[in-house]
Amino acid sequence: MPLTDAAVRNLKPGDKPRKVTDADGLHAFVTTTGSILWRMAYRFDGKQKQLALGRYPEVSLREARQRKEEARRLLAQGKDPAAVRKNEKAETAAQAKAESLTFAKVAREWYERRTIDFSEKHRKVVLSRLENQLFPYIGSIPISDLEPGHILEAVSRAETRGACVVASKLNTVHITIIGLGWSLQ
Repeated sequence: MPLTDAAVRNLKPGDKPRKVTDADGLHAFVTTTGSILWRMAYRFDGKQKQLALGRYPEVSLREARQRKEEARRLLAQGKDPAAVRKNEKAETAAQAKAESLTFAKVAREWYERRTIDFSEKHRKVVLSRLENQLFPYIGSIPISDLEPGHILEAVSRAETRGACVVASKLNTVHITIIGLGWSLQ
């Protein structure tokens, strides 16, 4: 017999964890501490599996049933819902990492790795160029979103001031840094 919202609300903990079934593999898992967790039991490739659907009351009975139906649709398409969820989390994490890799962050890492053999005076010059010429214009842009136009704008500012040698060096440094940034992702 399917669960009701009142029945779920009135579930109490016992001496042992227990399952209170709903329908089509959905059940409320009641822990000894009183937590109620939505789970769905299913078979995929001949193996018994279980999918966590959330915690009650954050996830209501209605929402747990909707999540169960979404998982059943994936099963009907021949996809393992747990594997789909795992892939989605990995993609989200990868995208968040890519967005957190700004030009300034990658450039500072490049600076620490590549300027070790430089004299202290030259290290200061390189860092000054980065901080004064590139970071104000492109430092906050995620490395994955950096376009040639962004670089051109930053380098052309140095050229406009008549600092052609600086502009050339900035262009060389940015190309090296971009190569490092792409290898980090």
